[in-house]
Amino acid sequence: MFGGIVMAVLAFIFLVLLMFNFKHIKTAIQVLEAAAEFMIGNKRVILVPFTYFFLIVGSFLLWCQCLVMIISLNKTVSAQGSAADDAGYNP
Repeated sequence: MFGGIVMAVLAFIFLVLLMFNFKHIKTAIQVLEAAAEFMIGNKRVILVPFTYFFLIVGSFLLWCQCLVMIISLNKTVSAQGSAADDAGYNP
C-alpha cells in the first residue's frame, strides 16, 4: 500500500513537471517533425549508410578469406614435431 502511495505522488510530481515544461516539449516535437520531413524528402540519407555497411561487410569477408589463404601457406607441423614438407625441421 505504501509503495502505491509513493508511486502516485511521484506520478503527480512528474505531471506537474510536464505541465511546466510544455513549451519545451512542444518545441522538441516540432524539431522531430522537421527531421522526419527531411528524412522523407531525402531518401539518399537513408540509403547511403546501408550501402556503405554492406560494402564494409563484403570487404571484411574478403579480408578474412585472404587471411585464411595466407595462413594456409605456412608449414604444418604434426604432433610428433616433424614438418609435413620439411624433414629437417627440429622444434
